[in-house]
Amino acid sequence: MEQNKEVSSDVINAFSIIESSNRKVNDTINQVNGNINLIVSKMDDLLTNMTNLKAHSIELSETSINNSASMEEQTAATEEVNASAYALKDMAIQMQELIKKFKV
Repeated sequence: MEQNKEVSSDVINAFSIIESSNRKVNDTINQVNGNINLIVSKMDDLLTNMTNLKAHSIELSETSINNSASMEEQTAATEEVNASAYALKDMAIQMQELIKKFKV
């Protein structure tokens, strides 16, 4: 009978240790699960930010292309004005030469 009490006490202690260990494992699993959920949330945030960055990059690229086209048009217009200025200069020189012929 005494031996049965000792065995019973040992079994109770063993189950108490098992129960305590199971609680620790459960707590650890809950912590890991919480960390995994946090990582998933951060990954979702990262994906959102990367999507926004892509949209801004595309917009910036399109703006750069438009600015480049505008600069090319302005350069062409400036070259036309410059060519016209040279033509006017040549005409002014020719007029000066003609006016000199009419002086008395």
